[in-house]
Amino acid sequence: MQTCSSLLAKTLHCTISIIIASTFCCATGLAQQNYYPIEAGSSWFFDSGERIILQTVTETTFNNFIDDDSISPSQVRVQLRRTGDVISSREILSFTEDGVLAHGNSAVALQIIYNPPLLVYPPAPLDVGQQWQSVTDIQTRSFDGQPLDQPLTRVTITSTVLGIQGVETGIGRFNSLLIEQVTQLDVVSADGEAEPIETVRLEYFVPGLGVVAFVEDDREVVLEDTNFYTP
Repeated sequence: MQTCSSLLAKTLHCTISIIIASTFCCATGLAQQNYYPIEAGSSWFFDSGERIILQTVTETTFNNFIDDDSISPSQVRVQLRRTGDVISSREILSFTEDGVLAHGNSAVALQIIYNPPLLVYPPAPLDVGQQWQSVTDIQTRSFDGQPLDQPLTRVTITSTVLGIQGVETGIGRFNSLLIEQVTQLDVVSADGEAEPIETVRLEYFVPGLGVVAFVEDDREVVLEDTNFYTP
């Protein structure tokens, strides 16, 4: 039987580490929009059977996850991940002048809040050799907004653009930016001992299209098709 801490760590491993395995844009200018394409209604289909769908944010979700007066609902998207009828993640993302930020997740029977928000991508463009790091503490709440007594969990994500790499996908071959993402979860148990969990992920990012493939846990996942919504 899983403990609360192991369940939370597993949930964070599934949701935080695959924030990067999707496509994003910033709603702060045409160049950013072209670099990180995102419109509500757009979808990405992977050969693992997983589908990523971008949705507009409801007022309730916005109020639950966004605690920054400088961010408006038009800058926020819900990134839904599903395989068949099973929804594995609802990540709350904002697109600001500071880059793409992840504020939390509401896929499980609780709300996972990132305090402060995690930096997924810095402002465009990305350059070979560029590195960025983001650290956050995890707060958990019930769906009615009540804080839950969970072990302290700190997440550190370090991303590095390693170089240019060709990759074959279901919609063609691309020269992509190869990005290494190292995610460390430090879960502090009731007795004060930390339980570090580290994962390494490689992603193939194509400006204007997003992530077209990624490798994690000896598993390679490749984009099969896309459906971009054009307003």
